[in-house]
Amino acid sequence: MTENQLSQKTYFETFTVDRAEMNPVQLLGDLLAAAQEENPAEVSHIRFAQGELYFHYKDYEAAIFKWENIANEQEMWAKKNMADAYVEMGFLPTALDLYKGIESESTVLNIEVSLQLFSLYIEQGKLDLAVQAIKKAVRLDADYQNIAFVAKAFFEENGDWSNAVELAVSECIRTESIQWYDILKLYIEEGHASRFQPSYFNEALVTLYGMDAAYFESFTLALWKSYSLNSERIQWLNNFNTLFITLEANTSHEWRELSRLYKETYFELISGDYKIREISETVPDLLVNWLKVADRAHILYASAAVLAWNELFPSTLQAAVVHDAESLVYRNREFPRSLEEVLVLLEDVKGWARKNDIEAGGKLNWMAQELLNFNVHHLMVAGVSGTGKSSFINSILGENILSEGTSSVVLVKDAEQMEINEIADNENMERLLESDPAALLTEKYGMDADSTCVEYKLPSDFLNSTGISILDTPGYSLRSAVREDVSDFLCLADSLLFVLSADAPFTEHELEILLKLKEQEPDMPVHFLLNKMDTIYDEAEAALMLDQTIERIRPFFPEANVFAFSSKYKNSQQTEDFGDFLKGSLLHSRMKGDRSDKLLLFIKKTITHLLSKRTEREHALNHSITWNEEMVSKLKAGINQLDDLEGEKMMSIQKHFRVLRKEMEKKMASDIPALLQGCSKKIREDSDFTRIHLQLNDEMNQVIQEYLENQLLPSYYAALQEWIGTSEGELLDSQLFLNEMSEGFNAMYKEERIVLPCDFKILEDWKRDTERLTSGARIGHINILLRHTPAQLLLKGAGKLFGAISQNKTMLYNRYTQFIENDPYEETTDEIISKFMAPFEMFEKALERDIVLFFKHPSLNLNEQVELTHEEIRSKQDQLSGMKDGIGMFNEAVKLFELRTRQYEWMIIG
Repeated sequence: MTENQLSQKTYFETFTVDRAEMNPVQLLGDLLAAAQEENPAEVSHIRFAQGELYFHYKDYEAAIFKWENIANEQEMWAKKNMADAYVEMGFLPTALDLYKGIESESTVLNIEVSLQLFSLYIEQGKLDLAVQAIKKAVRLDADYQNIAFVAKAFFEENGDWSNAVELAVSECIRTESIQWYDILKLYIEEGHASRFQPSYFNEALVTLYGMDAAYFESFTLALWKSYSLNSERIQWLNNFNTLFITLEANTSHEWRELSRLYKETYFELISGDYKIREISETVPDLLVNWLKVADRAHILYASAAVLAWNELFPSTLQAAVVHDAESLVYRNREFPRSLEEVLVLLEDVKGWARKNDIEAGGKLNWMAQELLNFNVHHLMVAGVSGTGKSSFINSILGENILSEGTSSVVLVKDAEQMEINEIADNENMERLLESDPAALLTEKYGMDADSTCVEYKLPSDFLNSTGISILDTPGYSLRSAVREDVSDFLCLADSLLFVLSADAPFTEHELEILLKLKEQEPDMPVHFLLNKMDTIYDEAEAALMLDQTIERIRPFFPEANVFAFSSKYKNSQQTEDFGDFLKGSLLHSRMKGDRSDKLLLFIKKTITHLLSKRTEREHALNHSITWNEEMVSKLKAGINQLDDLEGEKMMSIQKHFRVLRKEMEKKMASDIPALLQGCSKKIREDSDFTRIHLQLNDEMNQVIQEYLENQLLPSYYAALQEWIGTSEGELLDSQLFLNEMSEGFNAMYKEERIVLPCDFKILEDWKRDTERLTSGARIGHINILLRHTPAQLLLKGAGKLFGAISQNKTMLYNRYTQFIENDPYEETTDEIISKFMAPFEMFEKALERDIVLFFKHPSLNLNEQVELTHEEIRSKQDQLSGMKDGIGMFNEAVKLFELRTRQYEWMIIG
């Protein structure tokens, strides 16, 4: 009996051997009957075999019946077969219970059960349980019926990449099969492996390294790239480098791709995107491994990187590694200088500066562009004052463009048309146009001018044919051997032509100047021009002078050549000879390599410049904050002055108006009672005393109306116009004061930032309102005699009672006259004044609002400026805080740039 027969349900065939002619069902029936009588122990085996036959004939119930009572070593197989039968009949819960209840030491049985469960769980959609089942089967025997590939297909179909990767890693280690490494590599390339910790792949990597170094490299690159795209990058590098450093180097394989990847990764780590503390533990092992696998294309990079890192971060690399790097650097000196790498560094420095809001400056950018112009050789021309240097340059150019009085560095370049630019530290070059360039340079850049640089472009056959530009420097004085303005531009010079005078050639002072220049640019070729040869009349003496000058120069500058020249001899042959002298002496094939050196020095100077710019910016921010805080105080003081002014004008204008109103009220209080009392003259003895009170009331109203219209209003209108004029004067004074205030603030701001115009429209409103208010009296009809006082009631009743009796009219006349003349009319007067003055009182109440509106814009403007200044302070404080918070990153970035610069120096300069 074999487990294969059991799993295939073919155990019954063991009973039909040599009995193929008999029906197996009948045969097993006969055997069962015989066994029950002769050998009961065989009964279970026969029943088990009968169950298989019934199963194959799809008589599942009979099969189950046969398997139910198996009590031998086939019991668990019988249980599994019963579950299979229930599956075929569709009773899945019963089948599941049976499968789960199987306990056996048989690997094949356990695998078969797991596979059956796997199928059932898939059918039921229980994928988690299906995963457990297939993983158990793989764990028991991955080779059984290609279970590993069944699991692979299942995981891939369901996008279960974690289990797919785990399976592939396990099979790579177990089988050491390139097929499984191909599968795992594909998973990695598709991005399914990055969810695992990098160390998860260590054993697979070690196994592969022992199998195939080339495939190990390819596989490693896939993993490296996968982790380069997520946050596990540093962890991957640390893990891989720790692992790889322990592996013995395979010298039979050239690690081109891994070496390239090490280079790319190293430069990315030191690009400034990472803090030094983040990479400090990563880089040393990375460099050790890079040095171990570096191919010919990268060996100089790797060794120089080791040496540069060791200089800036000593004791982080073993001495043996540093020693190996030194040996490799010097053994690979023939490696071509990589200008492209230096240019990348330059762009990174400039980009980093822009990201930190620090501009490299127009002059530095201009110098970088000049260094990158490899089609032109920059010839610096220097000499002490009085040697005729400017005359010499004018002579060979055939243009009078320079004078001895210029204190600026002037770069003369060949171009299609004339153009003069001042090179400034800001980003813009100032273009200068002048018909007389020499006069311009002398006037604008004379001896008292600040040191600067001027770019002078002009069409020049000489410059074009020789392929040079002339960097003219201010003449050295007899007292000084150092000019900082010249030193700043030394890195531009490809070679130096030092002008000597035949009157006193190569003096001690000139030698001192040259030695100082060589200290700063030790590799710069130096040649000489012996000028003013026309002062020596004897040809033999001139030749002797030239030879003696060369002899004095040779000990200090053995490779220097000397050209004899006279600026007075303006002939084409001398210029042509000088051009040949340049081509033979100054121009050389190493210019591009030398420019790499110069660019490195320029980068170092740029970094130093950026550091100083950052300091300047920090100081500027502090100064701006302090200045703006002072401005806030001054603006608030201005607001207080404005508030005081507004209150003062409000009080003055309102008071003046109130005085006018009180005077009018006083006049009315005096005039109205007299006018009303004077109405007694309108009573006659023959008046109708039954209606006299009505007639008198109407006539009194008419008198009051005429008084208000013809006397009071014109007088009040004139007084109000005078008040408006006085108020206008006061408001104009206020505007003048505010104009002076705004001028003062704008002088401090150095721009027209504050304007404080008041709203004089209120004067027009006042004029319109006063004209409207004084255009007519609108007090309505006043009950003067119709008020029900006892006296009035008495007169009114008496009039009605006695009015018809003629002898009583005299009495009534006297009584009415006496009443009208003696009444003080206080209540009536108060009512008239109240009604008449009501609109003026409303106008007076509105004066406060009007004056506030008059000063509204200045108030808003000043308060707005306070808020804007506060915002500017907050902005500057945020910037300053950001700079202080980022000082660590800033300094680290600078150190990393220094690291890269030093690496290239090791590669280029040594």
